[in-house]
Amino acid sequence: AAAGPIAGKVTNTSAAPLVGIEVCAIDFSSFTERCTQTDAEGEYSIAESGLGDKVHFFGTENHAPSVAPQWYPGKAHPEEALPVTEADIAGGVDAVMAKGATVNGEVLDMSNEAPIQGVEICPNPTVHRAGETTFCARSDLNGDFVLRNLAGGEYDVELSTAGHVNYVDDTFSGIPIAAGSSVGFSFYMRRGVEVRGNVSEAGTGQPVEWLGPPYAAPQICAVNEETEEAVKCTTLIPGGAWSIPGIPPNQLFALSFALDGPVPDGYVAQWWNDVAAFDEATIIFGGGGAVLEHKDAL
Repeated sequence: AAAGPIAGKVTNTSAAPLVGIEVCAIDFSSFTERCTQTDAEGEYSIAESGLGDKVHFFGTENHAPSVAPQWYPGKAHPEEALPVTEADIAGGVDAVMAKGATVNGEVLDMSNEAPIQGVEICPNPTVHRAGETTFCARSDLNGDFVLRNLAGGEYDVELSTAGHVNYVDDTFSGIPIAAGSSVGFSFYMRRGVEVRGNVSEAGTGQPVEWLGPPYAAPQICAVNEETEEAVKCTTLIPGGAWSIPGIPPNQLFALSFALDGPVPDGYVAQWWNDVAAFDEATIIFGGGGAVLEHKDAL
């Protein structure tokens, strides 16, 4: 881009400056993005930006108060945005941002309505558009979470778990959220099956945790017994330990230990329990809330 930089001021509908707003100049022809944040006066300047860029204004993950994202000049979606002209740069590429939608929610156990901590909640617009940005939240000790800075529209809300949060990932589709609204939702999750184990080197017994470039640590996947498709995967943590929570209960599955990419000498992909082929693998089963340990590999 030339004839820049792009600069301007961001305010709310009462003309008060908005601090900490993310402003990105995007060149869609080269997929180049340059970003900055507004200062205490609501002003910004983006180096190496200029003619032909489209400008995106949005509140960051924890920005409060909530603001609705927009594209210059005051458009809701990137396909409506106009490339910046010399006149725009001369006069300032400003934005007046309206109140954004906020979701105050909770995540609960489907069986007893107990709060679930540590679930990641991600709002994804039902209609995906390149360049748009949303932020995820994580449920706290009381199962509560807040999603801010959302545009009005329809969303698919994805709930996912990791570590030892043993609940089945789920997506709640087609949730309408009105522009500027503050709404509350309760999401219920069913208990999953968690499997745990360790990966060690055969012969030495040393934990496998980091093989060094160009190698990667093994990826461990729960694989559906009927479809042979991966249900959920994980990678190793320090000490060679691993855990896959939230596998759907009451389903048969096997465990694969594989290396993605170059394989060091002496390392081979395998299935639990130390077999080379899927049809030889030991099949695993568990009910909701089960924790199955000692699924180790050498």
